[in-house]
Amino acid sequence: MALAECGELLQTVVPHLGRVLVEQVSPENGLLRIVARAPEPVPVQCPDCGMSSRRWHSGHWQRLADGAVGGGRVFIELAVRRLLCDAPRCGRVTFAEQVDGLTVRYGRRTPQLRACCARSRWPWPAGPVNAWRAGCRRRSAGPPCSP
Repeated sequence: MALAECGELLQTVVPHLGRVLVEQVSPENGLLRIVARAPEPVPVQCPDCGMSSRRWHSGHWQRLADGAVGGGRVFIELAVRRLLCDAPRCGRVTFAEQVDGLTVRYGRRTPQLRACCARSRWPWPAGPVNAWRAGCRRRSAGPPCSP
């Protein structure tokens, strides 16, 4: 099935990806890998001064763990732009764009996964990932979550 044909299915399974352009979806070794990027022409506000900017500085990949689909783990690889702030009095020179409902500053999990694991009343992992998976398996209600 081509990516263009599975847009409706993807929107149903992971609706929080509606604000990004999904470029690739591939199952790899028991996990679902989604490659996406934010729409380019959208101006982004500086987190300090609030001034909108479209001046591109650089970019990087942000890797996010997401809630499980069909019992399998989901990882989103999101191409994120780094932009320049043009405000003369702003102390911030560059900043990374954030996608509403999908990314937060320094976040490695989507808000949906954080909410899923918060409902499980299991503490955030301070140790190995295996403890995280065990905590998700012990949860009594709701969809499974991925590390």
